[in-house]
Amino acid sequence: MNGRKKSKIITSCANAWVKKTMMTFYKAAEKSCEECQQLAPAMDFDLFTEADNEEYNVVGDEMENPFIMTQAGSQTLPAFQAAPFRGANPLESYLQMWAPQYGAQNVPYFQYGRGKRAIDPPTQEEMKQFAGHIAEFKEEKKDKMANLTCVLRKMGALDDNLNINLKHFTKDMWSKFAVGEQPDAEFKKHMVQGFENCHQMATSLPEDLLAKKGPFYAKFGRQMMFFKCKKMMFDANCVMKELSAWTEVMYGTPSEAKRAKMGLPKDLYKANLMAWTVKKSVKTPTQKFVHEFLFGGQ
Repeated sequence: MNGRKKSKIITSCANAWVKKTMMTFYKAAEKSCEECQQLAPAMDFDLFTEADNEEYNVVGDEMENPFIMTQAGSQTLPAFQAAPFRGANPLESYLQMWAPQYGAQNVPYFQYGRGKRAIDPPTQEEMKQFAGHIAEFKEEKKDKMANLTCVLRKMGALDDNLNINLKHFTKDMWSKFAVGEQPDAEFKKHMVQGFENCHQMATSLPEDLLAKKGPFYAKFGRQMMFFKCKKMMFDANCVMKELSAWTEVMYGTPSEAKRAKMGLPKDLYKANLMAWTVKKSVKTPTQKFVHEFLFGGQ
């Protein structure tokens, strides 16, 4: 299923949350976002402290003086120190390694010197300005994370310790649907099971693995994985919900005994997904062509 066809199904699947409920959710999110923006960020940890942090490690967090002094006396960004050579950058260290074998005169880099590698080297003022942009980027990232976690906490998705509040997804949120818009039992069952599976997967991630990726992942790695899993799980259940609705309209819903007799899974959603997958696989090229022309899909 390509992205366009999948997006159509998922868009129509938004009916699982229906209009009144979705508008209530949207208004609550807007209100929480506005309230959180008025608060000062309460991030009590640094997202960019580790030297090998994968989260945009450009320079150190000490932005007061992010420059070093070169032998020539000019300022530049911190140099990369590559053992066993202490060159100013990885390329220089690499060339130093091969220079004894080929001779410095045969290595163009040493013939022209470092100053020739840049067409228009940045000035000291430009470098300071760039360092300021880096500091602003870091602060903006922290502000975004502070606002997002604040909103998620206000809406119940995170607890006071900023961990996933599983009870919100398995119980609390299902009581907030508008009258007459409650989802059917089959969809709720699959969603609750999906939330529990995502939570179990996210909380089982080893702490040392997250710590190696830096303080950002150590603090929010599990939450990130939960919400990624949640999105994929919702999309999958949404597709199966729509396929079940199509099956009901076109053929009627087969009983569990009939599904088992045909060799389909006992689970209704999975049975309908397999049934439509099989139907699609046995279509002739001509049938697929006609369906593509009439309905924009197969």
